[in-house]
Parts: sequence; C-alpha cells; structure tokens
Amino acid sequence: MPIAPAPSHFQKLRDWSERKHAILKEYLPAFCRAISSQARGGTIWYVDGYAGAGVYQDSQSPDSPGAEGSPVLAARITEQLPYTINYINVEEDQDNFDSLQRETARFSHVENIRNDFNAVVEDVLARVAGSPAFFFLDSFGTKELPMDGLVDRIAMRRNPTDVLLRYATSAVRRLAASYEKDPIRGGANARNLDKWFRGQGWRPLIEQYTGNDRDNALLTYYLGQLVSISNGRLSFACDYPIRSTDGLTKYHLVFATGNRLGMKLMSDILFVAETKYAQDHAAHRTEKEVARRNGQLSLFDPPAPDPDAETHERIAGLKEAILAQVQQGEPHWEFDNLRCTLIKHGWFARFTEKDFRAACKELHTEGKIQRISSGKAWSRETEFTVKQ
Repeated sequence: MPIAPAPSHFQKLRDWSERKHAILKEYLPAFCRAISSQARGGTIWYVDGYAGAGVYQDSQSPDSPGAEGSPVLAARITEQLPYTINYINVEEDQDNFDSLQRETARFSHVENIRNDFNAVVEDVLARVAGSPAFFFLDSFGTKELPMDGLVDRIAMRRNPTDVLLRYATSAVRRLAASYEKDPIRGGANARNLDKWFRGQGWRPLIEQYTGNDRDNALLTYYLGQLVSISNGRLSFACDYPIRSTDGLTKYHLVFATGNRLGMKLMSDILFVAETKYAQDHAAHRTEKEVARRNGQLSLFDPPAPDPDAETHERIAGLKEAILAQVQQGEPHWEFDNLRCTLIKHGWFARFTEKDFRAACKELHTEGKIQRISSGKAWSRETEFTVKQ
C-alpha cells in the first residue's frame, strides 16, 4: 500500500509550492477555455489524484486560516469559469481526507473520494469517459504514480487529455542508487522503477551516466516513454524544475498533452514562470549577500539584467533557429507550424509568441524570409519561405 504523506507536508506553504500553484492557476483556466469548443457545451473534467488536505496550516500560527492547497485553488478557479466543469479529488489518508472535505464543502461541483488513486483509476476513467479531462497528479513518490498501469491508462483515453504530474527527482535518484549498491532492497526498488518508467529501458542509463547527467538522462527517457505509449493520445511532453528560491531543485513538473494548443499555452505560461523565478532567485541572492556584509551595499555588485537586452537576445536566437530550418530541407512554413516546431525542439518555455512574431518580421525586413500570404499582419496562418 502507498504510504500516506506525513502531515508535515501540509503544515506550511513553501515558496516552491507557491510556484507550482502559480502554474496550475494559469494553466487550468487556459485549458478549459481552449477545450470548451471541443466539449461542445458538454462537461469538462478536472481530476486531482493526490489531493492532500486542501489547506496548508502553519503549526506556528494555529489560529490562522492557513494557505489554500491546490484542491481549493482549483475549485475556486473552476467555479468562476462559464463552462460546465466537474471536479474529482482523490485522497487516501483519513486525516487529510477529513480536512479536504471541510475545505471543499462550499463547492457544489467538487466530489471527494477517499481511496488510493491506483485503486479507483478505472472507475474515475469511466466517469470522465466521453469528455475532455485535465489530470493533476502531485504524488510524493514513485510507487503511488507508476506509468505502467496508471499514467498509461490515462494516456489511452480517446478524448482530449492533458496531464500535469510530479516527477519525483530525488526519489528516482535514490532508487537508482539502491539498484546499483543495495543487495537487499535493490531488486525491489528496480521493479518499482520498472513500473515508474514502464519497462527496463532506464537500466542501461544507470550504467552509462552518473550524477546530474544521470538525472537528466532518466528524465529525458521518462518524457520519451510518455509520448510513445501505444495507442496513447500524448504526443508532447516536457519538464519544468520546481526549485526553492535559493536554487535547490525539489522535483520536476511534467506536462503532457496531445493538443498543439495546450503545448503552446504551457510554453507561454512556463516562460513567465521562469522569468519570475529568475527575478526571485536574483533578489534572494542579493539579500543574502547584503546580509553577509551586515547591510552594506557594494559598488561592484553586478547590475540587474536589462529586460530589453534579454528580449533582443531571444529574438536573435529565434532568427538563427528559423534560418536553420533551411538546413533541414524545410523552406516552406506556416507561422504557427514553425512556432510549434521550435517549441518541440529546444525552445519550450524560452520565448513568447510576441518574440516569435518580432523575429519573423525582422527576417522579412532583412530579406531572409519571403511572405507567401498577402497583407502586412503576421498571424498564425501566415505562410512564408525561408530563403536559401
């Protein structure tokens, strides 16, 4: 049986959890808006497979109302949207479930189920069959969230499906080390990773890589496994590190979708999230340095990054990436197709549509791309060729 999260996980909202919530807060309504036309007035489903207590209660402030957890955040967001949205929370731990019931009682569209998500996934899938669905799977470990028998079942739904899940980076690292070095528990932990990665293809990577290179190789392999599920709808998967303000990676969020619009939306959302994180991280480092100097500033501190210079650098990089498509034998493009191609090949969460439009305009002015579509505006349907 999966081990229920320790109560301490929900005692105080940490800065890295706030970053995760900010991403969910932006993407959930965007998903509902984007998918509403495909739902054709029908129901959109949101499923939280590891809902938790619904609230973060600081033990140092027991009389405060606490900070809302993702179930309450999602319930509040979906309640305000002009669509028919049904919402299922699943939570196994009794104390967390009791708290979840109290915190979500005011939301009529929310249903809470007390059980292990693995035990009820088939029932949940039957409930949401025939409708678009967004699954938020924020489990603390690997046993609770195997790709084999759980995530793959979700991926094989016939209707539009997006998944945002926690890739337990430190847990994978620990189990991989056990597989290598622990003669007693290594075998059992390896079988756990077989289910996590849906096969044994991760094992050669353990022999080939070490340290951060191993972490990155395993995560890349995981993403590849998500989009190669036989008969699955997921055609795009990416990761985003959830870090503390001081720069420590806590885990990765993995986003997977079969919808090109979802890919573009999440890329834009994570671009903003990364920009905000960079600012927070820089401010934290400055505060620590000032504190180390007993409040004294230094004339030699590096200046804050120039947003205009950073934008110029991004656009310059995009121009190079666009021109590089000629070398791959693809001179004829549609604006939106090329944007999606770049997102899939290394530019995910690294630029906005505005940046891409500016890059196209500059290349056109420089005579390096030629418009096929008439008019001056650059829209998602604009066609052009990249000159040799």
